Amino acid sequence: MTIYKILQRFTAVLVAGVFVFSSLQANVRTQAERDQASQNYAAGLQAYQHKDYTMALQYFREGCSKNYGACFYLWVMLMHGQGTTRNIRTAMDLWNRKLSSADTDHTDYLLKVAQTGIADAYFILAFNILDKSDSGADKALEYCQRAVDMGSSSGYVCLGMIYRDGAGVPRSYQKALEYYQKAANMGDAMGNNSLAEMYEKGVGVQQDKEMAMQYYQRACNTGYPDACNKQP
Repeated sequence: MTIYKILQRFTAVLVAGVFVFSSLQANVRTQAERDQASQNYAAGLQAYQHKDYTMALQYFREGCSKNYGACFYLWVMLMHGQGTTRNIRTAMDLWNRKLSSADTDHTDYLLKVAQTGIADAYFILAFNILDKSDSGADKALEYCQRAVDMGSSSGYVCLGMIYRDGAGVPRSYQKALEYYQKAANMGDAMGNNSLAEMYEKGVGVQQDKEMAMQYYQRACNTGYPDACNKQP
């Protein structure tokens, strides 16, 4: 065997070794990040349960990159203005990036969270079902109703969306309007914004630009920044 071939083999072995070592390092680093995210989630949950929302928000933000539970609670806090200014747009961006696109089924986790009194978990459960298929509409409706039974305005928004879109049920703008109105009466930003859209477009109700403007303003005042510059 020539010196050239020996060097070739040695180089190939060396490169392979470096690749394996780098892969192991990456795996160790990823696991360490997950462990840290889990610790942040646990610390955030403890702070949240003690209503220390400022600390909870910090821990959940830090843990969200690698922990679904941290993202979920961060979403809840953004939706309700806990420890921060309520911002529905930021919350929905988080939903799209981390919650609706999760590559693992978190149904069991969300059901356990809902049983602790976090009704918003039912909202996500319902729409995770409908994102996949309208065939699960009965279960989605059940989850929405459970949220309503817990006194959550998000449950009414959930029902309104289902009937507005006819997601697995006969479309009923009248029912959608009624549910959005109930949510709006509870100060729900999405309920107010959805009502504004229906009045603006005359969907399920006579078109009324003035009424639409009033509901957009209410949505703006309750944390829906997209509604602040609406001019029907």
